[in-house]
Amino acid sequence: MIKIKFTDNIGKSDREFIEDMEEMFHVSHPFATLRQRLWKPQVDVCETADEVIVLAELAGVVLEDLHVEVSRRRFKIKGRREHGRPTREGRYHIAEIAFGAFERSFNLPAPVDTETVKARYTDGLLTIRMKKAPLETLHKIRIQNGGSHA
Repeated sequence: MIKIKFTDNIGKSDREFIEDMEEMFHVSHPFATLRQRLWKPQVDVCETADEVIVLAELAGVVLEDLHVEVSRRRFKIKGRREHGRPTREGRYHIAEIAFGAFERSFNLPAPVDTETVKARYTDGLLTIRMKKAPLETLHKIRIQNGGSHA
């Protein structure tokens, strides 16, 4: 089986080009960037018989800078982690911790009841618990005989 992706743009997108260039500059100088970097926090999504659970690793993010949106089928988390550079004068040998804006969004594995969403943020871990929405029940409709039309 051959998988085919249909697109109007065969070459690299502008965004991919900028990311490639940024990576080159980042290797030589970790804080040199062409634009504001977006980072992706690590996320786990677990489905049980009754609920969907999302766990996001957000060390260093202040609660006020954290925003979560949930619909029946979609989840979005966004926010910002401010830079905590220990010094500007020193020369970094390793700079792997990402700072700045972040955003993650994805489809949930099952529809959830948005009225039951519970969130807890402890020690840099955000836990979102969402009860699954009840499965839609099938409604049978009785059709009446309309009689004759004259």
